[in-house]
Amino acid sequence: MARTGIRASAVIFKDDKLVLIHRHNHGREYWVLPGGGVETGETAEQAVVREVKEETNLDVTNCKLAFYVSSYNKTANKHPVFVCQTEGDLGLFSGPELDSDASSQNQYVAELVSKSNIPALTIFPEKVKPELLKML
Repeated sequence: MARTGIRASAVIFKDDKLVLIHRHNHGREYWVLPGGGVETGETAEQAVVREVKEETNLDVTNCKLAFYVSSYNKTANKHPVFVCQTEGDLGLFSGPELDSDASSQNQYVAELVSKSNIPALTIFPEKVKPELLKML
């Protein structure tokens, strides 16, 4: 399916920790919220459910819009970020990221991160981190 240019993301607290995707991308290390591109004919909520499952193996049970981010790819698009509840255990990637371009230079790892570690992390896009800190 074609992408819409919108990225929907999820804030998920599990066992008093935050679910983040730890990225190692060609010498850069950073974290992002689980999520991904909204496909044509799909709502942002549907994209979050699909992407969270692909990236974390968690099943989304409830999502509520928390805020918007406007700086993923320097477009005017508003990218929704949802606070979600989930069921299941954190697992391995099953989506296209795992199959298409994961390598020693480009890694995606779903992790549970202690809330106390969040201030020290590099989280992209940068506008997400202050919003996360408000939620702690």
